[in-house]
Amino acid sequence: MLALSLGSASCIESYNGSKIEILLHGGVQLPGDSAPGFGRPPSDTHFEIYAVKDNATFHLFDFDLRPVIRRADPCFIEEEDARFPGLHSTQIVEKLKEAAQADGTVSALEAGDIAVAKERVADMQALELSLKVLVFHEQGLTDAQVAALITDIPSADRIDDASNAERLSKCRAAFKGHPGYYVGTDKILTIPINGTYLGMVEAMDPRNSGLLGGGQIDVGVNLAGVDALRINWNFNNPDDPRKAAYSPSKIGWHYMAGPALRRVRGVVNVALVNEDFGMITGEASIYTELEDDDVHF
Repeated sequence: MLALSLGSASCIESYNGSKIEILLHGGVQLPGDSAPGFGRPPSDTHFEIYAVKDNATFHLFDFDLRPVIRRADPCFIEEEDARFPGLHSTQIVEKLKEAAQADGTVSALEAGDIAVAKERVADMQALELSLKVLVFHEQGLTDAQVAALITDIPSADRIDDASNAERLSKCRAAFKGHPGYYVGTDKILTIPINGTYLGMVEAMDPRNSGLLGGGQIDVGVNLAGVDALRINWNFNNPDDPRKAAYSPSKIGWHYMAGPALRRVRGVVNVALVNEDFGMITGEASIYTELEDDDVHF
């Protein structure tokens, strides 16, 4: 059973396309090169969703899988409306201590803020290791290009106001024009500092053991007659030399797929599996004929 609709409940507006509600299960891995692989796509790759109809394959949408936050990212920072805009978020405890001790005393309120910040920082590692998000993929944006965008940003341990302002300015410049440079925040997991959040891989929130998972993607075609759904992985750089090690393909390489099972009211359900690795699985529900549907989700 797939019940993943994000956001508040509302009536679906007239839309002659399809909504794909997708749940990737916990065995799905982030791209990377460390062994063992067990079906993990290589580093610097993304995922592509395809519909299959009458032996023809149609491209629908691309997405990236990322850790929900990445503490080593130079732009993992406090937002502009925060108390210390531009501060690297891992340094919030040190900055609060510095501010509290500026007048020689630490009030009870300041001590409480520091204690809360310590809990926040303690949770960051668990969030990074436990939670993976589906995010918008910017075509052609490679890991090397992202690294070049942020090469001269002040190091995280520089917490003075001037460094924070410089960090904020340079991160904003990196964000400009690059919606695929995803930077999450531990404050609200579904609202990143930069990039577009699409959903969460199934997992338990390490802070409260709440079950998380699922996302939604809109596509501009009616998929009522689709025969199958495929998720392939592909290199971010179309000229990546590592492609030579794989069989030639114009649509990437298999990650998971499944046949369509039609149910009532224009809903198509798909159980997604990897051909070789049983832990790589997912589910999708495709809602079609939305121009006539007044169901509330």
